[in-house]
Amino acid sequence: MGKEYNKKYYLEHKLKIIERTKNYYLGHKNDPNFRQKRRENGKKFYQRHKQDPTYIEKKREERKRRYLNNKDVVQIKQKQYYLKNREKIINRIREYYRTHPDKNYERHIRHQKYHQKNKEAINERNKLWALNHPEKIHRIKQRYKLNHKDQVKAAGIKYRQRTRKIRNERKKLWRHKNPDKVKNEKLKRNHGITLIDFKKMLLDQNNKCKICDHLFTGKEPYIPCVDHDHNSLKVRGLLCRNCNSGIGGFNDDQEFLTRALNWVE
Repeated sequence: MGKEYNKKYYLEHKLKIIERTKNYYLGHKNDPNFRQKRRENGKKFYQRHKQDPTYIEKKREERKRRYLNNKDVVQIKQKQYYLKNREKIINRIREYYRTHPDKNYERHIRHQKYHQKNKEAINERNKLWALNHPEKIHRIKQRYKLNHKDQVKAAGIKYRQRTRKIRNERKKLWRHKNPDKVKNEKLKRNHGITLIDFKKMLLDQNNKCKICDHLFTGKEPYIPCVDHDHNSLKVRGLLCRNCNSGIGGFNDDQEFLTRALNWVE
């Protein structure tokens, strides 16, 4: 009779009871003794009713309904609380799983199952997050490299050994498709000129060697070679392979060249 009367009274005055409870809680929420008593009463009540499956199910449904009705507000509050107490929360979680290794293993299995079930959605979400936060990704990578130098170095060596053939084939294919770029880089590296400068020199020389005046045919030995001073590294012009090799064989020494000329005469 008492329970039925209490239930009936609660249903009739539900809003008033909730408002009164809320006001009472707000008036005492900063009191540590009140919070402690409230926590202890909640534990006692739960211990008294936890064996009843219908009670637990009802509480679960009630929480779920309350969350769905106020989802946006709850998420904002949760985020604010997390940002304010981030370190405490992380330390508490770490401490819990450190002292409960069986729970840690269960969590690991649970995460694995969830990831396998929602793999595509997780990958898409991670890609989208990475695109929207490039600076954070860069900082994470840099921090990881600093903290794991040996591991990163070992992984790099293994990767290069594993992909050497593929990378070499890819380089060959790229060189075959981009001969002008390859030649431009080679001229810059060896002589400090560009492909445009090289072509301009060819036009100025009428596509001929500066010494033997033979036309550059593009076949050995009449291929245009850049001739330069080995001391000053200054580019002097374009010679065919024979002339360039001949001057190189005398080490650009005028005395040797004069002796060779006298010898020929």
